[in-house]
Amino acid sequence: MAEFYIEKTNQLIHKSDCSLLPKDKEATQYLGSLSNCGAAIKRATDYFKSANGCPECNAAFHAA
Repeated sequence: MAEFYIEKTNQLIHKSDCSLLPKDKEATQYLGSLSNCGAAIKRATDYFKSANGCPECNAAFHAA
């Protein structure tokens, strides 16, 4: 399990240890401890119109 966050502005999903995760916690929303980024994307669409995996920490789920 990993901890996932979504950036509120660009709707990128990051793991908690990603170097691209904003340091400003006001800029992100915690999605939870989930099995993978696919589960995080599914959860994020409850709050955001679109969500995309971070190209660094969730490259397999990043749609260019």
